[in-house]
Amino acid sequence: MRRVVSAIMWAWVASAGGLAQAAELTAQGPRECSDVTDISFRVERSIGMPLAQAAPLTFDIVMERAVSGYVAHLRATGESGTAMQRELAAADCRELVEALSIAVSLALGVGDDGATSGARLESSDAVAAQLAPPSQPAPAMPAPGDDGAGQGPTLDGAVPVPSLSLWLVADAGSLPKLGAGASLGAEVAWGKFQVRASGTLLFEQQTRVEAIGSPAPGARLDLITGALLGCTAPFAQLRGALAPLLCVGAEVGRLTGNGTGVASPRQGSALWAAPLVQAGGFWTIPGTSLRLGLLALAATPLRRDEFTLRGVGTVYRPPSLIGRLSLGFDVTLR
Repeated sequence: MRRVVSAIMWAWVASAGGLAQAAELTAQGPRECSDVTDISFRVERSIGMPLAQAAPLTFDIVMERAVSGYVAHLRATGESGTAMQRELAAADCRELVEALSIAVSLALGVGDDGATSGARLESSDAVAAQLAPPSQPAPAMPAPGDDGAGQGPTLDGAVPVPSLSLWLVADAGSLPKLGAGASLGAEVAWGKFQVRASGTLLFEQQTRVEAIGSPAPGARLDLITGALLGCTAPFAQLRGALAPLLCVGAEVGRLTGNGTGVASPRQGSALWAAPLVQAGGFWTIPGTSLRLGLLALAATPLRRDEFTLRGVGTVYRPPSLIGRLSLGFDVTLR
């Protein structure tokens, strides 16, 4: 019944369109959603003809992120200037694109005799009395004939979405004491998948060996690493309002120490290499491309070299398991 009502609504606009020769479709909004080629492909497959041969309507689509997913504002205009609008909502881009494709296809629908459905409609006043409120979201249903066998773009987020991130890091285990640091990352996401690269600096720490005398011998230690991870959002879209994240990867770097409190201080360094897992989530600030994130990381150093002072003993040796907590934000590059 809802499809019949929608068809009547959009066909009323089609009947007011005059004698233009082609339908037109434009879309704007978040890059992961506003793929005009994808929407056009679905519509043309549904109506069985190119848009250039369809009813003379102009469709303007504006999409934006919402707290619970995504919202699209669809405006259909005939050649005479008559227009109608509808608002659709969905939890992710794929559902939203499918709902938009259905709405546009119904407006351009072709009957059994090859004539547009608007040629067989009653008055628009009678139709308007049956319409649901424009803000009512359309059902997330697959486009007619969408069995996955067609060619062309059909996946949400087919266009890679780059972003940059900045984090404050709390660390336990990489250095002798609980420490702090900063991390800068670059990401590329598509659909539910993401590749993340980051560089992390843990600020220098001073550690000392218990010994008689003053000053006590010890060392200043710091750690610089680079990491590469593959991530996915197991329960939602990566660019949704609330997006969980699960990553696996590895980091490599250099652990550096400088002796202190000894007659001849020396500098030493050791290779740092560790597989890691990371989990957390993001919250998108409504109306912006900024997301706040909280991530927890666990890693196992493959090399645990000892830092020693000659004649004094071991200053530090990394444990077999370390953990970090990162709080920060990322911004989408459009």
